[in-house]
Amino acid sequence: MDNRLFRKLSAGNEKNKPENSRRVKTLNIILSVVLAVILWAYVIGEVNPETEKTLEGVPLNIVGEKTLESQGLVVITEFEDVISAVIKGRRSEIYGMTANRLSARIDVSDCAEGENQVSVKVTAPSNIEEAVAVDGDMVVVVDRLVTEKKPVDVVVSGELRDGCEMDITEMSRSSVEVSGPSTYVDKVDSVVGVLKVKEGQQDYSQEISLIAVDRDGKAVKGVEIEEPSVNIQAVKTLVKSFEVKVNYTGTPAEGISLVMPDSAPISLKGKYEDITGIDSIETETVDVSGITEDTYVNAVVKIPAGAAVVDSLGKPVEGQADGTVVIKVEIKVNHTDIVSDGEE
Repeated sequence: MDNRLFRKLSAGNEKNKPENSRRVKTLNIILSVVLAVILWAYVIGEVNPETEKTLEGVPLNIVGEKTLESQGLVVITEFEDVISAVIKGRRSEIYGMTANRLSARIDVSDCAEGENQVSVKVTAPSNIEEAVAVDGDMVVVVDRLVTEKKPVDVVVSGELRDGCEMDITEMSRSSVEVSGPSTYVDKVDSVVGVLKVKEGQQDYSQEISLIAVDRDGKAVKGVEIEEPSVNIQAVKTLVKSFEVKVNYTGTPAEGISLVMPDSAPISLKGKYEDITGIDSIETETVDVSGITEDTYVNAVVKIPAGAAVVDSLGKPVEGQADGTVVIKVEIKVNHTDIVSDGEE
């Protein structure tokens, strides 16, 4: 009887072994996690080791520029608005620290003309043990401040009909002073204003803004124009070629036949509406009496109102007075029509 009871108890124990093993394993896992958390809390809360962290986007300030300006100097180096910095301290202090809680600055007050090596100073909250810029030194280039006079030019923007151009009849100033670093001012070739023209508009009276440009017409940055605008008066003009009718009077010498051109070329310039309104031009009468050889004669042309005689470059020719101009007309003797002595 005792033997049968013993065998029953032994069989029951064998059946419970897997279940006990799973319980032990689960208990070990839970215990390991708890110990790990305790250890981590101990390290963080009690030991709190030193560490470092790199922060990007720390604001950068430049100080001392007013001091340089009082000495006639200026910084021409272009700085970024932010830098990167490395901070060191206890992990609990470093954790969660952001770039906007730091600041960096460069003091240029002691810089001289030319290149200078200047240290970047980083300021951090008092709980940060150390804060330094990733790039500890920066090259700062300093230049002289100068002022020079530059000519004012006006350029036309917009489409003009063939032969049309804009004449600037009045401008409030022909030059302006340009100030800034000598490196930049030396690049300035002229100061330009843009006149925008419209179809159908003949006369312009307006104020236009000025920009400093180099020889290639590109804007020069970093300079200041003392008076950044100019008032102009402008008119749309037209250059057009005409054939002037030449009027003759008189009789050549006996037995002389002359070759006399019916017209002579001339170019007139004036307001668009004035030039387009001209139908024809004539000379005053040219007297050819007594001419016996090839020659040039003066022909007086009455210039229509609002027009001027110009050369091939569109520049007014000399000798225009009282609304007239003298042109040269070539008269040639027709030798084929001359009867030689003794011939019938």
